[in-house]
Amino acid sequence: MKTLFYYFAFPHYRREILEELNAQSDGASVFASGKEAKANIKVLTSSELNFITDLKTTKLGPFTWQHNILKRALSSEFDSVVLGPATTSIPTLLIVFGRRISGQRTYLWGQNGRVGERGIKRYIQEVLNRSVSGLLVYGNSEAAAAGELGTNAKKIHIVNNATHSNDSFLTEQFSEDAFLRLKQRTREAAESGKMTLTYVGRLNKSKKIDTLLVAARELHEQFPNLIVQIIGGGDAESDLKEQFNEPYFQFLGWIYEQEELYSVIKQSTLMVSPFHQGLMAIDSLRMGVPVLVPDNPHNGSEVEALTEHVNSLRFTPGSSSAISSAVRNWIEIAPTISGEDYKNARISALEVWSPKTVASKILEVVQSDVRDA
Repeated sequence: MKTLFYYFAFPHYRREILEELNAQSDGASVFASGKEAKANIKVLTSSELNFITDLKTTKLGPFTWQHNILKRALSSEFDSVVLGPATTSIPTLLIVFGRRISGQRTYLWGQNGRVGERGIKRYIQEVLNRSVSGLLVYGNSEAAAAGELGTNAKKIHIVNNATHSNDSFLTEQFSEDAFLRLKQRTREAAESGKMTLTYVGRLNKSKKIDTLLVAARELHEQFPNLIVQIIGGGDAESDLKEQFNEPYFQFLGWIYEQEELYSVIKQSTLMVSPFHQGLMAIDSLRMGVPVLVPDNPHNGSEVEALTEHVNSLRFTPGSSSAISSAVRNWIEIAPTISGEDYKNARISALEVWSPKTVASKILEVVQSDVRDA
């Protein structure tokens, strides 16, 4: 059963899932990717994964054209084609409709709509959703969003999401060490005001990073040894640096090296996303660092891996005072969390939200549908 995985641009965090898909399909999968991503996300190329075919990309206003993929994707070479849900990639649109007309199996892998979202883009997405054989979504929130406008629920398959392998972080010892760090960081915050808050993601106005930094200014009065680490970049970066120039704000830029990123996260008392959260939840869980989660219906499904009052707390999104309160609440409840509850919640989630499991679920859906056809 031969499958084509084609994205307008494979984001760098897809790497290990793609490696698992390639390994688990025994060479029966083909991978092709354009080179132009949105929102400053690093794109995977053949220089990093030699089984990816790089596709030249041309920008056509708000749209893109990935060369040398359309004819092959519409041919009879592949039993199935798995696409990223890109409404501005012209080949993606043509592949969906072309394979629908010819009765070939096609899947959209990713976020296929947001809860409550309306407008031209959302309605185009709905047309795509109804035109393909199935949707491969990350979790319950994406499943609800994908079906909100009427797409048949039977077509929606939850495959979860992941960045890196969790295998080396599932030992009893790692969980024990992480729990001890959690307790130590909480004591340090309560006793000496030492605390590190960390954000990882894009620095765009829509992310409302300023609300986190305003909250930090307030918290600094109670926690004088506070440090706020901001990992990422974007069009709001220069303004944020100018507006929040206190020495305890550390703008670290993008960190792509896995071990370096883990090292920075591991130093944290809490991971915080002020308005929207996604994959950061899994990276935090892997390192055993508790997370403050904005209670936003548009969050990525990755937050479903977290357990409230064990390794996370929720707060009103985009509110500085809510962030401050959540930090203080965590410092109060953390001493009451049991090691057993913490370990079980963490390990059970990491076993599901892993590249190996995600790849296995995707192939199970695609291959079983082909067999049943």
